[in-house]
Amino acid sequence: MFDNRLEFKGAVIGMVLGDGCIPKLMEGRNTQHLQLAHRSADREYAEYKKSLLSFLNETKITESSNTANGITYPCVVVRTLSHPFYNSLYEHMYYDGRKTVTEHVMKCITPLGLALWYMDDGILAGEMGWRNPFICSHNFNQVENELMCRMIHKKFGITFRAIKKNVKDKTYYWMRLRRKDRDKFFDIIREFVPECMRRKIDPSVKNVIKKYASRHIKNFTM
Repeated sequence: MFDNRLEFKGAVIGMVLGDGCIPKLMEGRNTQHLQLAHRSADREYAEYKKSLLSFLNETKITESSNTANGITYPCVVVRTLSHPFYNSLYEHMYYDGRKTVTEHVMKCITPLGLALWYMDDGILAGEMGWRNPFICSHNFNQVENELMCRMIHKKFGITFRAIKKNVKDKTYYWMRLRRKDRDKFFDIIREFVPECMRRKIDPSVKNVIKKYASRHIKNFTM
């Protein structure tokens, strides 16, 4: 699975950039852990992550639920045991309790890490008959988005551009892949995409993304 700790680190970075989080240390504890949640329908994907995270230490999946906009839905939670590795990663990827990113972090991300990040936060959005990859990186600010785009280009030779959307008095940023780089991007991550997530790299698959994209992406600008 992994030949060394650096490969594992590169994969976990992708998870933390996406849906994963490293909670703040609880009182009385001195090591941290990683946890993430997915809807129950994506349990197979959660199991895939569990198998990767088990390289370092024991990782478990539990049934849970989440509430958003007044609606409660079932989900599965993946949680590792505590380990000093996650303390170090927290130091590099959090600032004042907020998830952030640095050049060092982006230098460490691997093709597997990029794939995991995209499977977590990526969508294929219709654009003039061409479904193109976006990464929903709105939890990061403009500087962080531009840094991520720059480092991905440097490391993988593909170009993402930071695009913005103004919502009331706030500005959000996402990352849009340059159209001509789509096939190259898919070639980089394809071997790491399990069958349950093929919809992320198959433009022929139609689902709720089209409706979502029309509502959230069409108003983004460079």
